[in-house]
Amino acid sequence: MSTRSYTLDSRSEKRPFGILLDVEALKRRRAVSQVLSGGTFKDELESILKDQIGGSQKRSVVLKRLQDTVIPVSALEAARQSTTPLAPPLHVGELIISINDLRGSNASKYTIPERQLRCKLASVCRLSDLFGWSSLIHNLVTAVCSAAERSVLANAFGLMSYEVTASNLVKIGLEGDVSDHGGTQFGVDHASLPLHLAIYATRQDVRCIIPVCNSATVSVSCMNCGLLGISERALMAGKISYSNPDEDICLDPTSKILFVRGQGLLAFGQNIEEAFHYAYHVAKACEIQV
Repeated sequence: MSTRSYTLDSRSEKRPFGILLDVEALKRRRAVSQVLSGGTFKDELESILKDQIGGSQKRSVVLKRLQDTVIPVSALEAARQSTTPLAPPLHVGELIISINDLRGSNASKYTIPERQLRCKLASVCRLSDLFGWSSLIHNLVTAVCSAAERSVLANAFGLMSYEVTASNLVKIGLEGDVSDHGGTQFGVDHASLPLHLAIYATRQDVRCIIPVCNSATVSVSCMNCGLLGISERALMAGKISYSNPDEDICLDPTSKILFVRGQGLLAFGQNIEEAFHYAYHVAKACEIQV
């Protein structure tokens, strides 16, 4: 007597169409219930009401914020995230991966400050790709998520810079352990991570590190003279530190730039905006020198 094994998919195919619709509706209601019962939704709603009462936002903006908080990721965005890595969009009309893809239950896992930090860090990764600072997937950008939690956000190792979104950032402890893989199963660049963690441990004022690994910065890092003060942008860098990859870092307590010999530079800041400021201007200074 032959036996037949049923899988979950085979049982789903045999269900009447009406029951399938009910199951899908139940899943949607369950996702919305999780969002409504979470503390993040309460905080977001209070923030929206304060802005609306103060008259600082239009009605359309308020509705969009509520939609982003409650409604799960759309089918189109879900399809984008589940496909293989996309080529960078070159023509108008091609699909562009959204930076802020935190929706519904995905957003309720994080506090409002962390969601904002995720969007900023993902934006920096996109700008890094736009300016040609990245080296394929070898471009670790990090930011301190919470000093109390002793955690750091970083882009996943395996994604191109233009594929980084707010939801697929990886959360790492200051000891190097991954506590949240985000929307992927990728890890982090373990070749670059120890240097980032060492800088955070040495400099308590640093909360963001942005690498610049283009031809100009690598060329200047290989020069014995280092970065010369021959341009206004170079003078903006202030005190600069230099280090060899196989040696312990010697970091000045006030420097915002670290050149790693043969690899380019790392820009620091007390926030993402300051780190990007130094990265952009020193990268331009290297282009002028070369």
